[in-house]
Amino acid sequence: MTGQEAVTIALEGGPSDSPGEAAHPAVSGAMDTVKVPHQGGYEHFERDPDPKGPGGRSSEVFRWVTRMAE
Repeated sequence: MTGQEAVTIALEGGPSDSPGEAAHPAVSGAMDTVKVPHQGGYEHFERDPDPKGPGGRSSEVFRWVTRMAE
């Protein structure tokens, strides 16, 4: 993560057994997408455009958008 500040994010959504709804390690603050390995494929999450999120949440939230096979 050279040149970019790391931020801790939260993942939301996805299949019931996916790593979503869990904290994710820090990523570059410039990243708009995150892919997480899961059961032979990848769960794809995109940055929520509202940084506060529902309820005034101040963490960076990435929401599930699709699954891609490996």
